[in-house]
Amino acid sequence: GAWQAEGSLDLTIGGGGEWGDQQFYTCAVDTREGKLKGLVWEELHESLPGSYDFDHDGEPEIVELITVPANEEPSTAVGWYELRVRTGDNRLYWGESFAEAHPGWGSCFACRVDGEDYLLRYTPTMYQGFASYGYQLFSLTGEGEEQVVREGSVDFDINFGSPMHGEFDPAAIAAFLEEVHGLLEDSELLLSTESGTFRSGGPGSDFKDDLSGWTDDPLYDEGKSLEENIRAIGAYWEEMMTAE
Repeated sequence: GAWQAEGSLDLTIGGGGEWGDQQFYTCAVDTREGKLKGLVWEELHESLPGSYDFDHDGEPEIVELITVPANEEPSTAVGWYELRVRTGDNRLYWGESFAEAHPGWGSCFACRVDGEDYLLRYTPTMYQGFASYGYQLFSLTGEGEEQVVREGSVDFDINFGSPMHGEFDPAAIAAFLEEVHGLLEDSELLLSTESGTFRSGGPGSDFKDDLSGWTDDPLYDEGKSLEENIRAIGAYWEEMMTAE
């Protein structure tokens, strides 16, 4: 067993290898009314392919995908996913959780920049017409702390005509998307739950969730730049939403 935080215990049962399969559990425990109470979820572990050196020490890390089934029906329901990075000696030193429910959406990629491996966290989030897109490109220290080397964000609002309408800057939106897509060109998808769909594996350049709002629009013109399309589609939306 290993305590990951107060009240959070990871358990491994079984020796593995010739001793048989191991089973993994995550436990949430606390004391209520003088008694020890808790919940237990079984974890399904999968080692992801690829060799990555996120702490740049010359030794590859182990990347794991953890699936935690929900304690509810149907039995195939998933509670959440975790992406974990371990050192070669199997020490856990970084992890992050994702879910298919909207508040847990997110994506993480293994990204190659200037010959070095990095993790790329990308969250193109939209709630009721207000979008907040952000990314962090980071390496890991030997202690598993994130060392951010590049990051960026853009906020925009497509609720044209609303008295609370915020900013909509096509040039800023396009510049941000092009910056992220440049990083995705040399990356591999480790885990994504964007749009409520779990995915793992494949080139990051295939990730287009952040463009679906534009490229699915009938007005999108492949012969124009991204900024030109965003500007034209935004103008059309504004005209439609503010027309009397």
